[in-house]
Amino acid sequence: MGMKATFGRYIEVDSFLHHLDARAKILSITLYTVIIFGANNFWTTALLFAFTFLIFWLTGVRLRYIFGSIRYALHMVLFVFLLHILTVKTGVVLWDFGWIEIYQAGVISGFYMGVRLLIIIGISSILTITTPPMQITDGLVSLLYPFRKIGFPVHEWALMLSLALRFIPMLSDEMNRIAKAQAARGLDLRLGTFSVRQRIHLATVFLIPLFAQAFRSADMLALAMDARGYETGRSRTKARQFHWRTQDTLVILTVVGLGIGIWFLRDS
Repeated sequence: MGMKATFGRYIEVDSFLHHLDARAKILSITLYTVIIFGANNFWTTALLFAFTFLIFWLTGVRLRYIFGSIRYALHMVLFVFLLHILTVKTGVVLWDFGWIEIYQAGVISGFYMGVRLLIIIGISSILTITTPPMQITDGLVSLLYPFRKIGFPVHEWALMLSLALRFIPMLSDEMNRIAKAQAARGLDLRLGTFSVRQRIHLATVFLIPLFAQAFRSADMLALAMDARGYETGRSRTKARQFHWRTQDTLVILTVVGLGIGIWFLRDS
């Protein structure tokens, strides 16, 4: 029942990606996400898989930590796959189970969409694994700074995203503590031994203390920000200044080159 999520958790390793400018990583991942939706055949998908595994290797982090953040999204991927199978009604009929008909186009589109979702989740976890939350916040503020001229609350939006990323691993750790505490009290956590009603009751056993701890942490964070004189809409200095280097430009150009390759290999 315990859960050890790596999404949102920074892992300090001396690697190539860790030394990149946070702005370069944010821009590269945003561009890569757009490129992912251009892959619509076997060769473009295989190229994306190869490039994604190369990025995983460049993190210097064990692959099992990265796959840990993807594993918990498999239910979402399966749901998207089934949704496409049940809604796309074009092409050759593969199976006919009365009122349920499965078409070839539905299976293909569901497969490609599931693969895209997996890659997006994996590549997004790379940003949080290789970049501290404060650097992500400062990078977003720097990239979105021109939008302040039209009244967009750049600092506030970036702060909310940073806090959300911080809370993901915190809630994961709290879930593990609750599971260990309940197991120490003699609660059997093997879901296969529970009925549907018992599983619902088991969910409340975890969710109530989890939400209570989340509200306590949010309240403590608000008090800490208030004690430090935090006010919205005010400009702030930064302890760490960004420095764009040649390797950051090369990363952007590499992703652009990948996008050009995907464009020529994709089906029209």
